[in-house]
Amino acid sequence: MFSHRTLSFLLLTIFAVEKCSAFTTVYSSLFNRIENIGALTEEQKSKILNVNPGSMEKVVMKQDCMALNRNADKRSGIYVIQPKGHKPLVVYCVMDSPGKGWVVLQHVTKNSNISFARHWDTYKHTFGNMEDDHWLGNEYIHWITQQAHYDVRFLIDSGFEKIAIDYASFNVENENNKYKLRLGAPIGVSQTEKNLVINKNDNMMFSTSDQDNDRNNTENCAATVGGGWWFNHCSSVIFNNQQIRWPGICDNCQSATILIRRTFENCKLLNLCYMFSIMKFNTQFITFTVILLSIQSFTLDAADLLLYENIQLKVANAEMVHQNQVSNIINLRDLLLKKATYSRDCNELLQRGFTDDGLYVIQPDPLKLTPPLVVNCNMSYDCSGGWTVLHRNTRQSEMTWNETWTAYKYGFGNIQGDHYIGNQYMYYITSQKWYKARVVIDEEKDGWTQQNYAEYDIFRLGNETTGYRLELGAYRGGAGDALAGYENMVDNLPFSSRDSDTDGDAANCASKYGGGWWFDTCSTRSPFAMLTQKEKIHWEPFCKNCRHAVLMVKPVNMYCRSEEMTRQIRY
Repeated sequence: MFSHRTLSFLLLTIFAVEKCSAFTTVYSSLFNRIENIGALTEEQKSKILNVNPGSMEKVVMKQDCMALNRNADKRSGIYVIQPKGHKPLVVYCVMDSPGKGWVVLQHVTKNSNISFARHWDTYKHTFGNMEDDHWLGNEYIHWITQQAHYDVRFLIDSGFEKIAIDYASFNVENENNKYKLRLGAPIGVSQTEKNLVINKNDNMMFSTSDQDNDRNNTENCAATVGGGWWFNHCSSVIFNNQQIRWPGICDNCQSATILIRRTFENCKLLNLCYMFSIMKFNTQFITFTVILLSIQSFTLDAADLLLYENIQLKVANAEMVHQNQVSNIINLRDLLLKKATYSRDCNELLQRGFTDDGLYVIQPDPLKLTPPLVVNCNMSYDCSGGWTVLHRNTRQSEMTWNETWTAYKYGFGNIQGDHYIGNQYMYYITSQKWYKARVVIDEEKDGWTQQNYAEYDIFRLGNETTGYRLELGAYRGGAGDALAGYENMVDNLPFSSRDSDTDGDAANCASKYGGGWWFDTCSTRSPFAMLTQKEKIHWEPFCKNCRHAVLMVKPVNMYCRSEEMTRQIRY
């Protein structure tokens, strides 16, 4: 017979063994799920800051470092995150720098022990020392940057000074698109800060020694330089090399780091709520007043800056305007010098005497809620002019239209070229008056370019809670009613994107066709009407692979519809 003391000891031992076994099982199960756990040493695995191997508590994984550091109380180090729709990843988070919550994509030092002369498959995944010189991996960078809008910071140590260079947007496309780099406008005015744009690294595909995707016709830049990168030519900015280079700052820099952080955008109000919970205000009136003021101003606070002759102007879509295009904004100088007030659309600008086609700044109603926008105005089309361009696409466009809901919400592209102004801004514009829309389409037939149009005498978008539901009026034109006809009815349907499937089909039409749009079904091999597809623009029956398409809107007097339109709808 066992004594009570011996029996108690045995039971405690069995309990401890079972508990430790459970710890080990949970711990191992998590590690087996982490996509790039092999990049860590055993010591580093034990240092993951949001994983405690001695605790049975469920590991809370967020989409990025900013989400982990919501209360600004975390320290820098290795964390597990889980990008939306993907496996967990280990990343190094910088939590103590200004802004907090940065994901480190790369760190490299001069004469690094890490070799960057690697092949495509190696650059696809994580390599190096997560706490020192390393590359996170193109596939994982794509996972993170496709889920939201991210800013990027390049930290460079020249040996004489440390410089931080920021760009307003950073996105890496998928492997099918060769991990193409998409950058927003540089934040700052120094010539050195614009090098990634000046040297045209923006919109470049990633190149390695075994996959030559650069624009240099005489040599493989990755093989010549000794590292993979987004090359346009072989003398551009390069970090993945034993010799770190940013022309104009240093040709043999001491170190370089690439960090990204989710853009604040609509997080303002959410952060304010966290602030209230921390401060524990008891006065409801004060709380209501501050929240009300925040609701009126958070969109403006999220706006980016345009710089003109050292004067800054906040606009919502500054990243869609290249710095060398700012001086082309026709009414910018008058606005900055207070010689003019904001117009609500291009038609109001026309009424105020602006007759030139080109870029303008407008501000839709209500002024306190909507930030100023840069838009492209067509003042000379159809003799009357005053059209606000919402979208433009060309068959040979370099744009990738298979974007996320957030990208389509806030817009992307080059406002002077192919672009999508953004569903949120379409909603702002089309909610302030009654608008008609015109789709102008070009097609090449028998060596000749033919142009036609489709016009709808009502064009409105609902807000985001409706899924940016499209409202269309009566059709006229020669291109065919491709949006509200028998073959394809998208009137009153919500917008769909690859990460927000709102169409009525069993399949995700946006994913199938490669772009966001208003879909009824996608049972056919190609869409009936879709203006946001790469290398193919559809508007049947006029064309199945149109050369060029523009969507633009203009106010209409609902009580004075054209006689031609009235005849078409009379019974």
